[in-house]
Order: sequence, then C-alpha cells, then structure tokens
Amino acid sequence: MTPGIYYFYEYQADKKIRNVGFLKLTQTFQSCHLQISIRQIPAASQEKLPLSMFFFEKDKPRKKTVAELPTQNQCVSCRVTLSEADFPPNLTLAKLHGFLLQTADGRYFAASTGNRPFSVNLLTDWMEPAPCPEPDPEPESIPAPEPEPPSVLAEEKMCEPPEETAHPCEPTSRIRKLSYEDLSSLQKPFWRLANNSFLLHGYHNYHHLLLLEEDEHQWLGVPGIYSPRKVPSGS
Repeated sequence: MTPGIYYFYEYQADKKIRNVGFLKLTQTFQSCHLQISIRQIPAASQEKLPLSMFFFEKDKPRKKTVAELPTQNQCVSCRVTLSEADFPPNLTLAKLHGFLLQTADGRYFAASTGNRPFSVNLLTDWMEPAPCPEPDPEPESIPAPEPEPPSVLAEEKMCEPPEETAHPCEPTSRIRKLSYEDLSSLQKPFWRLANNSFLLHGYHNYHHLLLLEEDEHQWLGVPGIYSPRKVPSGS
C-alpha cells in the first residue's frame, strides 16, 4: 500500500457487495496513520471491532490484528497510528495488501489495493515465529577441595612405630616430639609453661619439645645442653 485513499467494501462469498466508507492512509517517518470513516455496519453502540492488516506470506493470505475500533450508531469514525512494532518482521507498508474489519456476526469489510485477488475465507492469523532455543550453558566445573595438610603432631604420629603391647609386669613408656602449638592439647598443668623463658629458648633453638609418658604420668622435656646454672629456670 502507498499513502492515499482506499474504500471499504462489504464482502460476501469473496465478492464486493456495497461500499460502506473509506480509509485515508498517510505516512510520516517510520509510522503510518489511518483515518477511518465507515457507516451502516451491523454493530451495537460502544462495541469494539477488530481491525487487522492483511498481506501475503509465501503466497498465503495472513492477517494480524492491530487495533480495536469503537462504534457509535452503527458507524466507525476514528484515527489509528501504527509503528514498526505493529508490523510482522520483514513486512513493510509497501508489501501490505489492505485492512480488514470484522463484526461479531462474522461479516467482513475490507479496504485493499486491489492489485491481487484474495479470499476472505482463506485468511489465517499470522503467528509470530518461535524464538530459537538457546544452547544449554556448559556446566561449571567445581574444583575438588585440596586436602588439608596434616598437623605437625599428626605427622609425628604417622612416623612413630606402632606401639607394642606392654607386659603387665613391665612399666610402659613413650617419648614423642611436640610443637609449641601442641601444648594446648596437653593437660592443664602444662599450659602455664607456655610462657616459660627456658622452654621458649629451647624451642627456639631446636624447634621441638619432648613428652615422656610413663605409667599414666607425663614429663615435658626441653632439648638443650645441660648446665647447672640453667636448672632453676627450667624448674
């Protein structure tokens, strides 16, 4: 269609019966404007009639509803503005064949270019194509958590030889290395030694302590070179 005046006709069995009004088409930039005036149509007052554009898609007539027109005393007199969004994709005003009005009792009124014959009975609703499905996102690979390094105390225990079963008549004893942090795992009486200067000096020089366990008793050993003058500080 091009800007101009087109006449509305009532159709029965794909034949023009009578002229009922006109449509004036104008175009500005990317919008088109319709001025519609129709009289003597079978419609109740305040009833709204669907207005559809119709066109050919792969030689098949299609229609798409673009507005609803109010009626008054069996007449329609209104203005309609259509934008690009009201047109199906790739359809321009130049490819449009006409406009169609349908009443509730099934009567059709059309204003067309007349360049190509069409059948009202063969018109089908245009369906918007379904969007292409998006590809499924690739699952994110979650790295496995790294195993925590064993503590110094655990390493010492792993290196220790298996305990031998003690004979009932012989005292049982065990000596193992400790780190400074392992003092917190000992009995409370040993906690006060955490700030002992003699213990701190020995641990600083040799980086370990010794624990002797015998007959349910424990003795804490500090590595170093024996000196009589250091005995008071270690007691």
